[in-house]
Amino acid sequence: MLSPFHNYHLNELISIIEHTALDLQGEPVTAGKKQDGTIMTMAEVSYQNSMIAMYNSGISDMARQLIVVLSKEADPDG
Repeated sequence: MLSPFHNYHLNELISIIEHTALDLQGEPVTAGKKQDGTIMTMAEVSYQNSMIAMYNSGISDMARQLIVVLSKEADPDG
């Protein structure tokens, strides 16, 4: 277990952020079943994939913003 005083280098944090963001992103669906057991229509699959794309975009934006803020804190003159 890491001590609460463990220091991270910026490169380590960026790597952790990028890995976590990729790990959290959802995968598109090609087919599936609804809660009632019937098969999803193409419109429903498309809607589901649109929701996944927006979710993934939010995760990517958050990761980029974390990296930008941490980079500014590491080099306030940059």
